[in-house]
Amino acid sequence: MFTTGDAVAAGFVTNLAKPDRNGTGVSFLAAELHEKSLEMLHELIPRARRIMYLVNPANPLSPRDRVKMHAAADALGLELITIEARNIDELRAGLRRFQRGAAHGVVVQGDLFLLGRRADIARAVRAARLPAIFPYGDYHEAGVLMSYGPSWKDVMRMVAGYVDKLLNRAQPRDLSIQQLFKYDLTINLMIARDLGVEVPNALLLRADELIK
Repeated sequence: MFTTGDAVAAGFVTNLAKPDRNGTGVSFLAAELHEKSLEMLHELIPRARRIMYLVNPANPLSPRDRVKMHAAADALGLELITIEARNIDELRAGLRRFQRGAAHGVVVQGDLFLLGRRADIARAVRAARLPAIFPYGDYHEAGVLMSYGPSWKDVMRMVAGYVDKLLNRAQPRDLSIQQLFKYDLTINLMIARDLGVEVPNALLLRADELIK
């Protein structure tokens, strides 16, 4: 039973409809979400030219994500600065770079290690006064500007359905992997005002939730 950014790219299965490696679960298009996040951050701060990308290189999806992110940055005329953090020490070192004025904004990869350190990441972003976009709404618990990604409530409902079937002796290979297609954009307008960032109407209209 798994939840992952891209079940095929991560190597969990080779076929979503017929899982072939004794596992099943929920999958979503992580790389495409990160690209879209970069586009929306650029829309929010169009004059920015250097963006930091906080990523866990131990995540099996990271190589693919980085290729797509650099291609998206090039298309937007942006310089993407990758900050690697696979453990606490690397994360602390990376977060210190936020304070040095090396970039104008931040995109955070969808990764469970980084999610677990969301309070530290949010604190560093706020201290550096950097506009940033995060992959899960859970980050808003720590007070962040913007998030775009899957709703974990929806994910957990799907997971609960799998658990019920597996407990009733269903086999993973008989349970097709569900692909998430709904992603939520949440914007904290209080953080935007504090940063002096004016949120474009296009983003306001696109938002699923506005925190005021």
